[in-house]
Amino acid sequence: MSAKNVAWILLFGALLTGITTLLHPVIYNPWDGQTAIQKMADCSIWTWDHAVMIGGVILWIGGLAELERIIEAESRTAEIFFITALSLWVLFLTTELSALPFLMDVFSKRPDFAVQTVILSLFTFNLLLGYITIILVWSGIFILGFLMKQKKYYPSWLGYLAMAGGLIGAAGSLYAAICPEKGGLIVMILSSAIPYAWTIILPVYLLAKQPHTLS
Repeated sequence: MSAKNVAWILLFGALLTGITTLLHPVIYNPWDGQTAIQKMADCSIWTWDHAVMIGGVILWIGGLAELERIIEAESRTAEIFFITALSLWVLFLTTELSALPFLMDVFSKRPDFAVQTVILSLFTFNLLLGYITIILVWSGIFILGFLMKQKKYYPSWLGYLAMAGGLIGAAGSLYAAICPEKGGLIVMILSSAIPYAWTIILPVYLLAKQPHTLS
């Protein structure tokens, strides 16, 4: 795939993932399943939001996975991180698109402790898996920044921004997973903003500043 196509895929995927995340109910505490159940029940766009998010994530992480080849890096470590993250992300999004709505429908018609326990367990599993997934993504971006910094035809600030953003994002997401009730949401949003912004800045840079390398 050409570098130009990868840049467009990454940019479109990042924007689509960001938009669907903003439309998604704010559910960040894996230890508070009751709140998660209530927010899911109150969300009228839950199904289509998750369906679109799956497409966005595939484009976003898929584009990131191609970047090691685009920057002509000898390593494929970041790609492994991204492919693992993509697999896990699609897994828990599919669960939230299929199993959870079904269980919620069953529970609403016939409240049962066993069904409620399964729902709470799935929410806890999915939220923790989500944290692991995003930590893998930010770690992969850190690796990309390190590799990019070694390439003289890329500005050093792009590499340093990826390294700093990836490190801060991974640390912030880890903190949010462990201490969600101690400012976890704010820490996660602020720390994730830098590496996420980088995934928009990079394709824009590639498309605007290096047209001679894109075919």
